[in-house]
Amino acid sequence: MGQFFFMIFAAVFNILRYEAYFRRSTEQRKQIERQEEIRIQNKQLARYEKRIAALKRLFIKIYEDADLPPGWSTRRCPALRPK
Repeated sequence: MGQFFFMIFAAVFNILRYEAYFRRSTEQRKQIERQEEIRIQNKQLARYEKRIAALKRLFIKIYEDADLPPGWSTRRCPALRPK
């Protein structure tokens, strides 16, 4: 029974002794993970913005190639107005 308490005491002592190191290494790991998430989100955002630009060009091309039915207007979507 005494050996069990000694092992617990040794574990707690080591944790307290190296607490600053554990905290620092954990924070560094979290920071690296956050940077990786931001990098992935930025790539995704760039991909989405590129897709939005392509769709805008497509809509404008469709609008320019087709006559609008009577009563339709581009008042609600100024991006479709001919330049």
